[in-house]
Amino acid sequence: MSDADGEATETTIWLDFALDCGYIVHDDFNNLQDTYSEIGKMLNAMINNPNRFLPKNNNTNTPATATASATSNTITR
Repeated sequence: MSDADGEATETTIWLDFALDCGYIVHDDFNNLQDTYSEIGKMLNAMINNPNRFLPKNNNTNTPATATASATSNTITR
């Protein structure tokens, strides 16, 4: 999540460059900036409240178990 948040922040910096270089107009800049602001808010909510985004059915698919089982599968050719 923090990587995604960082990427969204980097995108807003590139939007600044695009506006300054004349690649986009102010209306497009404002719309995209607003969109990335909302994305940042959503990502921060997920980072600050991760339990709200866990699966409802926590049988054996806890994040630790899912990661362990996903990494234990290997492909042989």
